[in-house]
Amino acid sequence: MDRKTRWPANLFLTFVNLMALGALPVSLVSAAVWARANGLGLLNRVALPAALAIAATLLLRGFVSFGTHWLMHHVPPLLALPIASTTSTRSWT
Repeated sequence: MDRKTRWPANLFLTFVNLMALGALPVSLVSAAVWARANGLGLLNRVALPAALAIAATLLLRGFVSFGTHWLMHHVPPLLALPIASTTSTRSWT
């Protein structure tokens, strides 16, 4: 894919990500408040200092992101999904 085709797509995806990330904190906070009110979630069952709870949440989120990324590159059916950020040319046939 040449640069003239790639750059508009990348700029569009950057714009979409910025819009989505702007709404994300509201939805995450709302989900956390709902989970706490309903007694759901591991961190709601264990009393941790706020700093440790934040660190545990970020660490878990990092592992989930890594796991998703790894799966997208190692599970053949996922390689076929039309995801713009994946430019793998690996063939599984």
